[in-house]
Amino acid sequence: MDTFEKLDVMRKYEMLRKEGTRILTISYQKFCVTLFLFNGVYMESYYNIDTLKVESIAPASFNDLSKYLDYITIYDLYWI
Repeated sequence: MDTFEKLDVMRKYEMLRKEGTRILTISYQKFCVTLFLFNGVYMESYYNIDTLKVESIAPASFNDLSKYLDYITIYDLYWI
């Protein structure tokens, strides 16, 4: 994970897409937030709809995960 943290945002995103598991994406007015499972860690990517760029990628904290509760069931996570 230390090597991952040293990558630039686009390389992180490519790695998440290729080696991680996309859980779901939530669209807001200016951002799409995608939740990935990567090496046992939930990661969020923030894609700016206006600029068409991934702005940040970071591990999801416990509080961050609460926004996904309306969209995910335990059954969904079991089959990952």
